[in-house]
Amino acid sequence: MKRVDFLGPGETYEIYEKRANSPLNYSRPNSSPILQNYYPQPPSYTFVPIKEKRQKISLWWIIGIATIAPIFIVVMLFLAIWLQEMGII
Repeated sequence: MKRVDFLGPGETYEIYEKRANSPLNYSRPNSSPILQNYYPQPPSYTFVPIKEKRQKISLWWIIGIATIAPIFIVVMLFLAIWLQEMGII
């Protein structure tokens, strides 16, 4: 079997890192003050809703409906059961 002969550290330095066309030897082109991949953000618009005149429901109406609705349901169930017992329904 053939033995592979690797380069030593000194030889590697001489061949690859000291060569004239090393990427480190190239000077960077003058970059413009504007970045190449710079995309300015589009202007943002703020949504301000127009205030409309709305009629406010009084708190007393809400309390009244919340109180009367269950009482009405109980009374209707009572009437339905009573009328069923009498044989009308």
